[in-house]
Amino acid sequence: MKQLFQDEELKKELDKHRFSMYDVDKDKESQKTKNDNYKNYLQERINARRKIEDLENSLLEDGIDKELEISADKNRRLIEDTKKNSKLKGEEKTKLVALYEEKAEAEAEAIRNKYRLKDLKEERKHQENKEKQENDYLDKIAKLQEENYEATLSEEKLEIR
Repeated sequence: MKQLFQDEELKKELDKHRFSMYDVDKDKESQKTKNDNYKNYLQERINARRKIEDLENSLLEDGIDKELEISADKNRRLIEDTKKNSKLKGEEKTKLVALYEEKAEAEAEAIRNKYRLKDLKEERKHQENKEKQENDYLDKIAKLQEENYEATLSEEKLEIR
């Protein structure tokens, strides 16, 4: 009987241990679910923020400011995503971030150069139009002077001409 009693106690002890192991496993699963839910929540916040930025950028007036803002946002997002990427090693992240920053600077400079060139073309066109207007004005003045000169000539001088 003593053996049976000890077996019963052992069985109860094992059951308690099994239940506590089950509870630990259940807690781990519960914690993993909570962690996954929180990661999803954070990703949704990031997605919402990015959507807002995209909509704000789309409302900007076309031009250099809009293109610079869109480029900066795109490159900032690449850097953020790289820093959060847990599949990359530290030195890989560092190298990628440095390359993205370099790329961002190059893109910004290319956009600025594009608009400088556009401004130069517009200035040249404006200057050509101004010169044409001045030449047209000078031609009109010359024609008026010629007409006035002819009007002042006597009939004899007109016949000679």
